Amino acid sequence: MKTWTTLGLFLLMCGSLALAACGGGGKTNEGGGGNKAGGSSTASHKRLPVPDEYKSKKPPKDLSDADLIAAGKKLYHDANTANCVSCHGEGGKGDGLLAPNYKDPAVVDLTAASFQDEVTDQYIFWRITKPAESNAYPAMSMLGYPAGSEEDNWALTAYVRSLKGS
Repeated sequence: MKTWTTLGLFLLMCGSLALAACGGGGKTNEGGGGNKAGGSSTASHKRLPVPDEYKSKKPPKDLSDADLIAAGKKLYHDANTANCVSCHGEGGKGDGLLAPNYKDPAVVDLTAASFQDEVTDQYIFWRITKPAESNAYPAMSMLGYPAGSEEDNWALTAYVRSLKGS
């Protein structure tokens, strides 16, 4: 009995940490809004300015490079590395398994032209690399991939860019 109670508490704790790591809570400055996929319009998200040290960062290859995009797609879908799918969904529409838990603001739809046109490559790279520091919502966070190499994080950036209009 004690083992089951301990296991249950452990699983509850892990689930809570996963939910907290992907986002949730916080208020926006610009009102709500969402799409049918469960994601949100980019207008409902406030964003911090990219620090100077990230503004000058450049990817190792053009972000439209097929090999770089393929590497990013693999990382995006791998639950043991970046695990973007749990919140952003298979196709990046903000409709992942955990997305319904986050409504204010909702999980970003990475395919939306409004998101893609509003942010720079350096912003996406920074959010992936430094998810806590780049977070405009203190009550929530994104896992990002802070353990990834610069090349891995540029690959993820390339894959996110490839999702525009998907």
